[in-house]
Amino acid sequence: MSDLDDLDLPPRRPLPRGVHDRMRATLLDEMRLPARRRAHRFRPQFAVAASVAVLAVGVTMLGQSLVGSNGHTPASGPTEKPAIDGTPPPLDWSAAQATMDRCWAAIQNAGKAASVPARSTWQPVFAVPKDGLTVTAIRAGTKPLICGTTRTTVTVSDPNAILTYAAGTKTAALLVSADGFVGGVMDPSWTAMQYITISKFGSSVGGPAFVKDGMFIDVGGYALVRRNLVRQIVPGLPTLPAIPDVLTSPGGVSSPAGQTNPELDLPAGPSALVAAVEMERRAPACTPPQGR
Repeated sequence: MSDLDDLDLPPRRPLPRGVHDRMRATLLDEMRLPARRRAHRFRPQFAVAASVAVLAVGVTMLGQSLVGSNGHTPASGPTEKPAIDGTPPPLDWSAAQATMDRCWAAIQNAGKAASVPARSTWQPVFAVPKDGLTVTAIRAGTKPLICGTTRTTVTVSDPNAILTYAAGTKTAALLVSADGFVGGVMDPSWTAMQYITISKFGSSVGGPAFVKDGMFIDVGGYALVRRNLVRQIVPGLPTLPAIPDVLTSPGGVSSPAGQTNPELDLPAGPSALVAAVEMERRAPACTPPQGR
């Protein structure tokens, strides 16, 4: 027996989900930078970056998505679990205005301002912050708009896109992001809804989506998605993730948890109008000393 076997080490524990998500958000922010800038910034923290990369690979090998568990699973932060009726967190008005300014600036920089209602017509509906990501539902004039922001990125839905609705409803995705969030419009006859993602590996997560003023947001889903589903739910009755039969049933199945409405396929959302890395938010490049 070696000396190492004599060490009284503490029992192995899983990495807390909040820590995992924050590490992932930081890693994704850095990965979006051009290779040369990324290499420059990573050198001083090479050991930390390498450990994060190993963690990401390990999670993938276990059949998990890079995004992690659904935002409704208890983890860190006050917005992890919405109320059963989908009530979003209180709106921080000044933060929402700053976010909308970033979204508008990204649209302008992409040369697409002419196709979007003027910034003066924008009104925030609600926002969902989670581990460095904020997803904001906006009314731009009469058009619904979804904008997702991280420390260095902005992704904006196309307000003029033709939407594809879940069968027999007026529920549709406006924007589905590789960051693991979805935002869209909810059927006006629904008061609450469940959103479910099924990964490419067959696992599923689901729970009540945040809803308000005919719009919905769900955060923390899978990045490698096989199928997205929605269901009209009755507040107060329990909801469960999709059951295995949903993988083969063409129209979804009824929940065994008391919800009588079927799970419906949510068609893929349209392409984003803008998906940008903000140049001015990157760390400034080192300026070499000037020779005499």
